[in-house]
Amino acid sequence: MGRRDRKPRKPASQDPKAQGGAKSVVRDVLIAVLLVGLVFGGILAYTQVWPPMVVIESKSMQHSDTESFLGVIDTGDLVLVQAARSKADIVTYVEGRNTGHQTYSDYGDVIIFHAIAGRGQYDNKDPVIHRAIVYLEWDAASGGFDIPALSGAGNRGKWGCTSGCNAAAGPNDLRGTIWISIGPWNVSVGLDAYRNGAAAWSRNSQPYSVYVTMGDNNRGDPDDWATPHEAIVGKARGEIPWFGLLKLTLLKTPNCCASWGCVGTGNPCYAAKNSWDALVLSLAVLVATPFLLDLGASAIEKRRARKREKTTLPEPQKA
Repeated sequence: MGRRDRKPRKPASQDPKAQGGAKSVVRDVLIAVLLVGLVFGGILAYTQVWPPMVVIESKSMQHSDTESFLGVIDTGDLVLVQAARSKADIVTYVEGRNTGHQTYSDYGDVIIFHAIAGRGQYDNKDPVIHRAIVYLEWDAASGGFDIPALSGAGNRGKWGCTSGCNAAAGPNDLRGTIWISIGPWNVSVGLDAYRNGAAAWSRNSQPYSVYVTMGDNNRGDPDDWATPHEAIVGKARGEIPWFGLLKLTLLKTPNCCASWGCVGTGNPCYAAKNSWDALVLSLAVLVATPFLLDLGASAIEKRRARKREKTTLPEPQKA
């Protein structure tokens, strides 16, 4: 017998199945790009700041040296930064205690700002993320600071003078040194340093209104610089826990995460072990999810095919 002639195989470019598969891939890629664009655009619309998020490289905001928590800023977290264009956009710890306003498990807002290297100058390091404790309103007429928020009901009996001021006269025209109760600590604020010391921020050789800031993990030790509002990048709003550890591992900084899984308390950038564990679990879920969805879709399609076969079987012929 002669060999049957076979029909020539169509090139892949002309094969309808191949073309359909290519179109499907292009469609999936476009959908993925669109979704990423929508998410990123939504984040920018919410934060109105560039970059819209920062990676936490220090444990200064942690509430524990050895364990991380959801709802608290820990090493390796990604934190969204929202615009804060005026003082009205920021609630300090002292103000939050009066109103009940809390973020990240404590009173007041957490702000992202450039530290002050000297009079009228910022340093060149990455921005700092600490809690705004109190706002010192410079009173040029009296040469002191006013802190009207200290007169609120939530702050009665939680501040006073250490030296050089008169608490009985109220929180206006303050000089010298005051203390403010912050959690279990009495935080000492040397107002003279903000007026004319190394920490002062001056414009035209005159001090002006500044924030006193402190890390939640710094245990009553406020920052030794003043922070004017113009130094603020934004305020922290929301977080993506753990995933910043990828950046700290892949894009190392001189003082941060020498290797994957670096834990401990000696280096300020070391993350808690449960943060690394949660990151590994999250990555495993992300990798496995597409395969699980494909398996689920395949199982559903097979079940539907079996149902269609049952409904299309021919009826038995009568004898």
